[in-house]
Amino acid sequence: MSPSRSPIHGLDGQSRAHPSHDAPRSAEVTGAVKDRWREPATVALNRIFPVATVVAVVAVTAAIDLVTKVVAMELLAGGVARNLMPMLDLSLAFNRGISFSLFQAHDPASILVLLGIQSALACLVIWWALNATEALRRYGFSAIAGGAVANVLDRFINGTVTDFLDLHTAGIRWFTFNLADVWISAGVVLLILDALPVWFHRTGVPGGLTR
Repeated sequence: MSPSRSPIHGLDGQSRAHPSHDAPRSAEVTGAVKDRWREPATVALNRIFPVATVVAVVAVTAAIDLVTKVVAMELLAGGVARNLMPMLDLSLAFNRGISFSLFQAHDPASILVLLGIQSALACLVIWWALNATEALRRYGFSAIAGGAVANVLDRFINGTVTDFLDLHTAGIRWFTFNLADVWISAGVVLLILDALPVWFHRTGVPGGLTR
């Protein structure tokens, strides 16, 4: 007659933990291991996504601007002007200054100085974009950086910045600009929108939002 065995012993006489006690602990261990692997992946994604966003916005905006400048030089060569809207014409111009024809540079030395200043400012704005904690602020700085990078590359290649959007009203020509200037202006608008909730909250304007 074989000796009786307790339910917690196997056929080989070795002690076995009760399945009902083992299962919850096993699930806890498995969950802890999964969380341990998931945490580094989440942290890495949270770090990579903002950087990828900034790089993508800067690259796309700069590329669109440079392509439109090449197309404009082909279509508007020889001083040809084309009407686009009631207050906006397509007219080729070359800007030796920064955005909206400010701070003109004509000789090689001044062009190099202007390139250096513009490059430094573009790098600074990119740094601000990479360190922005709010999405709207990050997009604003990225749009400004994209426009700045495009104009720097255009000046480096051609010695000037190509403009082709001519704004005018009642026979008065206000200024000629390009898409890089549009990106810079749009970025400034985004930064203003990002700051409005804080301003409303601090000044006590009804309906103000907290961050």
